[in-house]
Amino acid sequence: MTLDLYSLCPSGNGKKIKFCKCQDSLAELDRVMTMLGGGQVVPALDRLNRMLSEHPDAACALAIKGRVLLDLREYDLLAENAERFIRLQPNNPLALTQRAAAQVFRGQIPEATESLLQALAESGMKVDSFVLEIASVLAYMLSQRGEFLPARAFATLALSAEGFEGASSAAGILQELNTSPAVNHLLKALPASRPRPERTEWAERFDEALGLLRSHRISLANTKFASLARSYANEPAILSGLLTCAIWRADSATQVDCLKKLSRCEKLDRVERSKFLAMAWLTEPQLKEMSVDMMSMTADIEHLIEAEVALQASPYFSAVPNNTLRQLVSKEDEVPPRSGFQLLDQAMPENDAALTGENLPETIALVLVFGKQTDRAARIEIKSILPMFLDVVRRTLAETLAHARWEETVAYPVPFVMASDPRPAWSDRPAFRTDLGAVLADFRKSRYSHRIAMQPIPALHNRSLKDAAADPSLALEREALVRVLENTDSLATDTEVINEIRTLAGVEPLPSIHIKTAEELENVENSDLARVDCVSLDNEGLGFLLRRGQLLQMDSVLRQASLEVLNRGDQVTDGELRGSAYMALVESSESPVDALRWIGEAKPYFEKAGLDMANLLLVELSTRARANDIEGFQGVIRKLTTDYRNREDVMAVLQQMLVSMGLLNPDGSPRRQAARPSAIAGGEGDTGGIWTPDSASPASPGPIGAPTSPAAGKLWIPGMD
Repeated sequence: MTLDLYSLCPSGNGKKIKFCKCQDSLAELDRVMTMLGGGQVVPALDRLNRMLSEHPDAACALAIKGRVLLDLREYDLLAENAERFIRLQPNNPLALTQRAAAQVFRGQIPEATESLLQALAESGMKVDSFVLEIASVLAYMLSQRGEFLPARAFATLALSAEGFEGASSAAGILQELNTSPAVNHLLKALPASRPRPERTEWAERFDEALGLLRSHRISLANTKFASLARSYANEPAILSGLLTCAIWRADSATQVDCLKKLSRCEKLDRVERSKFLAMAWLTEPQLKEMSVDMMSMTADIEHLIEAEVALQASPYFSAVPNNTLRQLVSKEDEVPPRSGFQLLDQAMPENDAALTGENLPETIALVLVFGKQTDRAARIEIKSILPMFLDVVRRTLAETLAHARWEETVAYPVPFVMASDPRPAWSDRPAFRTDLGAVLADFRKSRYSHRIAMQPIPALHNRSLKDAAADPSLALEREALVRVLENTDSLATDTEVINEIRTLAGVEPLPSIHIKTAEELENVENSDLARVDCVSLDNEGLGFLLRRGQLLQMDSVLRQASLEVLNRGDQVTDGELRGSAYMALVESSESPVDALRWIGEAKPYFEKAGLDMANLLLVELSTRARANDIEGFQGVIRKLTTDYRNREDVMAVLQQMLVSMGLLNPDGSPRRQAARPSAIAGGEGDTGGIWTPDSASPASPGPIGAPTSPAAGKLWIPGMD
C-alpha cells in the first residue's frame, strides 16, 4: 500500500495526511507500509520504534505498531502501546480498540467490553474495520463464557456493518449461537425493545436515552435509563432499555435483575412475564437457580480385597472395564483406580431375560476403588450422586460395605435438566445388544419426565415442580420453568415428555398461533415458533417457517413444517422447498429406520425434480452405518464414487466421513483391518465399555449408556455433561 498526502491518516482521526501532524513522517510511513506488504514484519517494527523515538507524538506510527504487535501476539507490548496511544489521543477509537484487543487476549473480558464500547462511542457513524474485528473476537470470547446475549449483540454489530470484510467470522459465531443445543431457544434472539407509552411525562428523557443507545453511546444511555428507572419503577420500556445496555456491557448481574423486574411487571401479559423470568434464570452465569448440587462420598478402606469381593458379589454393582479406568488418568504420574463399578438402581436382568426399558438398570453413581499409596490409605470414592439418590446410595453401601465410614461432600453444581437425564447402565452381554434404540427410548421415556418433575431446584424455593403444582404463590415460577423446558433442545422434540411434565407441574399448554403470511411470521419470537399452526400458513409463510427452523436447528419446528410441505403435495410448486423438507425429516429422525424410510421417499422425488442428490446420499451413508446395513452402505459408496467422482466437494466430505469411521487413513489410503460399518454403529464387533467422549462416532448410538452425540470432557458419570 502506497501512502501520499491525500491518503487517510492511519491513526484513525479521519483526516488526510496533508492536514495531520503525521505528514512529517510520510516518507517513513510509506517505507513501513511497503515493508509490511512484503512480509518484513520485524524490520518494519524496528523502523516504527525508531520513528516513535524521533517523533513521540506520531499517532499514525502507534496505530500501525498496534496492529503489528497484535499480529505477532505480543499482547503485553500491545497493552503498553495502547496506553501510550490513549495518553496522546484519549478519544481515538483505534487507541481504545488496541487496549480492548490487549484485554481480550489476556482474558480481561469485562474490561475489554468497556474499552470497546468506548471505541464505538467515539467512532460515530463510521466504524473502523479494526473495531469490528475486535468486536468479532470479543463476541467469540463471550460465547465461550456462556454469555450468549452479549455475544450475539457484538457479532450482530460486526455482521451488519456495510463493507466489513471480516463479516464471515461474525456470521460463524451467530451460526454457532443459533444452532448450538447448549443455547436455549429463549436466548436465540436479543430481547425486543419495549415501546414507551404515547403520552407520558418522561417521554423526552426516554427518547434521549434511546437515541444515545442507538448511536452506541452505551455508558451515557445506561446512566439515563438508570436515572429513569429510579424515578419510574416497573415501567417495561425503561427496564427494556436498561436491559439492552446491560447486554452490551456484558453485565450479567444487571441483566438478571432487569429480567426479573420485567417478570414482575403487571402491565405485561402472563406469558411474557414467564418468559422474562425464564430468561433471568438462563442468563445467570452459573445457572444457580436451575442447578443441582451433586454429592460425592469417600471412605478409607482397611481391607481392600474384601471390599472389592463384596462389590463384585453384589447384584447392584457392575464392573467397569480396565481400559476405561485407565482413561481416568489425566497425568502420566497419576495412579489410576484399582477397579471401578457402576452403582445400579436395580439388579441386572438374567442373560436370557428380554431387555426392556423397565428392567434396564440405571447407573446412579460411579464407584472407584484406589489402592494404598504413599501419602494416603486405600479408599473408595463415589462420584457425582444426584441428591434424590443419596438415600438409595447410602442404603446400598451400608448393605454391601457395612464397616465403611463415609464422608459426604458437595461436588459441584449441574444444570438440573442434565442431572435429571437418566443414565442407562452398560453391559457387554449379548442380550443387551438387541434393538438398543427402542430399549433406550423406552428407558428414557419411562423416567425422564418424572425425574424432572420430582427434582427440587432453587428456582422453586428448593421444591419440585410436582410438589409446587398446587401452590398458587409459585404459579409464575412453574410457568417459567416449563418455558425453559419447552425451549430446551433435548426436550423440545419430545412432545410426550413435555406434555407429561406440564401435567405434573399443573401448567396448561400455550395455545396455537394462527397466522397466514411470512410477514406475520416475522413478528413471532423464536421461542413461539413451535406453536405456529402450519396448516394456516400460506406456501410462502410455510417456506419461511421451514427456513427459520433450519437456521435455528429447531427439530420440532422442522418436522411440523416439513410434514405440512409434503402433505400439500403439488400445491407446493417450489421443488427446492420440498427437497429441503425431505432432508429435514431425514436429519431429524430419531431412528435410522425412520430416516431410511424418508430417504426412500425422497430419492424418486429428487430425481424427478432434478435436484442435487449428493447431500442426501452422504446422509444416507451415515444412516446405513447406524442401521448396520453393510450391503446398503457399500451400495451408497459405489453410487457416490461413480456419479460424483468429479465433484471435489463431495469427494472431500466422503473421505472425511470414511476417515472418521475408521475405514480410511487421513491420507486417503485404506486402513488395515478397518472397522465394519456395523462395528462403527455399535453393533457386532463393538468392543464396548463405559462411554467416554472419544469412544463413539457422532453417527453411532454406541453401547448402552452412550449419548447420541460426542462431547468433550472427562469420563461420564451420572449428572455430568
